[in-house]
Amino acid sequence: MIKKIVFTIIFIITLSSCENKVYYPSEFFLINQCDYTIKVNSSALVRYSDGNREESISDLVLSGDTLSLRRIKVTDSVNITDVFTKIEIYKESKLSNVNIMNIEKWNRNKTSEKKLEFIFEVKPNSFE
Repeated sequence: MIKKIVFTIIFIITLSSCENKVYYPSEFFLINQCDYTIKVNSSALVRYSDGNREESISDLVLSGDTLSLRRIKVTDSVNITDVFTKIEIYKESKLSNVNIMNIEKWNRNKTSEKKLEFIFEVKPNSFE
């Protein structure tokens, strides 16, 4: 009888500590607001049936253009480090001084389709 009571208490505690997380489709964008082309290197862990692998992409983004960095389902409390392992932005060979891996640097929008969009704007002062 005591074993059943202990088991029941442990089961209730376990259930109450589990969160029902809601995952939203999301997309991460980078907008080049500079008067010159920038280079973006990004890496992320991608889940495959045989395990996770780090995938890296390098893109050139023309002045005024927008780059879609990644589409993934995320929770409301997402961090950039949950989505990317690395993002680097270069003007020629100079690395940006902005910490793009800080979620507070991203503009967050929820669209009418219940999709989350995260937008990072690269400004000319990002390389000073």
